[in-house]
Amino acid sequence: MAQRRTHRKSKLGCQDCKRRHIKCDEGRPSCVNCTTTERQCVYAPPCPRRVRSTLPHTSTTDVGYTSATTSPSSTLLLPAPELAHSMSTPPSLAASPLLTPASSLQYSAPCSNLNIRHMELLSNFMLETAPSLNIVGMMDLGLMRTIMPVVLSAPYLLLQVLALSALHLSRTRPGQAGMYHAEATSLQIEALTSFDNHLENINGENCEAMLIFASFLGIHSLGEAVITSKSDADGFLDRFVTYLNLHRGVQTVTAEAWALLLRSNISPMLHQASNQLNAAASHAPERATSVTDKLNRLLDDGDMSAENKMACRNAVSRLKMMYQVEYLEDQSVKTQQHSSELIWAWPILLSGIYTDQLQRRQPEALIILCHYAVLLHERRSMWCVDNAGRMLIESVTKSLGSYWRQWLDLPNEVIMNTFMS
Repeated sequence: MAQRRTHRKSKLGCQDCKRRHIKCDEGRPSCVNCTTTERQCVYAPPCPRRVRSTLPHTSTTDVGYTSATTSPSSTLLLPAPELAHSMSTPPSLAASPLLTPASSLQYSAPCSNLNIRHMELLSNFMLETAPSLNIVGMMDLGLMRTIMPVVLSAPYLLLQVLALSALHLSRTRPGQAGMYHAEATSLQIEALTSFDNHLENINGENCEAMLIFASFLGIHSLGEAVITSKSDADGFLDRFVTYLNLHRGVQTVTAEAWALLLRSNISPMLHQASNQLNAAASHAPERATSVTDKLNRLLDDGDMSAENKMACRNAVSRLKMMYQVEYLEDQSVKTQQHSSELIWAWPILLSGIYTDQLQRRQPEALIILCHYAVLLHERRSMWCVDNAGRMLIESVTKSLGSYWRQWLDLPNEVIMNTFMS
C-alpha cells in the first residue's frame, strides 16, 4: 500500500481545505485548491486575545457568546459554502452560541464561536436592508429599537434576517453575488429548520417573532423569484404564485393572534398601517374606481363557480384599497417616490381559493394579478421587486392571448409608457 505523503500542516489554511484534510497554499482571496474545484474559499478570522467585557448586562437585547462547550456542528458558526454545496438539512441550532438567550450569555468567548460574516449581515440589515424595504414609511432608530429585541429573541427570525440581508447584498454587490446568494440560501434553510423545531401554538411570547418571520420570509421569496428569473424568465409566474402563498402566512398569524399583537411592542406598527388603510378607504380616486369597475364587469361575465367568483371579487376589493393607498400617498408626499410598506398588504389579504385559481391559470384571476403588477412595476426601484411587475404582465399577456387583451390594456400601457419615457 502506498504510504500517504506527509506535509506541513497549515494552521492558517482556508476552512474548506481543513475540512477536506488537504494542504492549503493560503492564497488570498482564494487558494489554489478552491479555485481549481470552483469552491467558495473562506478563511476563519484571526483569534483575538480573550478580554472580558466590563459592560453591565442589563437587558435582553445584549449580545454575547458562550464558551466553547457548545456544538461546533452548528452551521451558523461556519461559512455558508458547506451547506450550499450539499443542500442538506442543517443540524439543530439549539446549541449555537449566537442564538443563546441573552440572559445566559457570557462576555468571554473563543474566536471559534464568532463569525464576523454574520455580524456584517446583521449590520447590513439594520443600516441598508430594512430601510430599503421602507417598512412603516421610514426605518428610524425608534423602530429599530422595537424590532431588534424581537429579532434577537427567536433563532429562526434571526437566521431569516441574516438570510434576507445576504440576499440584499447579492444585489448590491454584483462582484460577490454568487457568494452572498449561496449564503442567503444556506441561512434560509437553517431558518426554516429552526422554525420547524420551534413551531408551537401562537401566544403572547412568540406572536411578534412569528409575524415578522412570516413577513420577511415572503419578501425573501419574492426577491429570490426575481433573481432566479434572470436566467429563467418563463417560470416567473409559477415562482410568484409560490411567493403569494408564502406571504399569506402573515394572515395566519394575525388571524390567530391579532388581539395579542395589538398588546405587543410592535402594536404601533400595526396601528399605523391600519390607520393608513382606513384613511385611504375614505377616498375614491378615478384610477382605483376605473380599475375595480372594469375587473368587476369581467367577473360578472365569468364562467366560474360562486366560490371562485367570490374569492376573485374579494381580491379586487383588496386591490382597490392598494390603489386608494397609492392615491393618498401621492397627495401627501410631493415626490416621485412611493412609500412601499403597504405594497405587501395585498398578498397577505388574499384567500387560498384565489391563489389556487392562479395556479390553474384561471384567466380572470390572472387579469386581476396583472393590475396588482402595475403597482409593483411602479415600485421597481426596490431591489426585491425590480422587474417583477413587468415580467408578470408580459407573462400573463402572452399566456392568455388576444381574446383577453382588452382586459389588459392598462397594465400593458403602463409598461409601454415606461419604455417610451
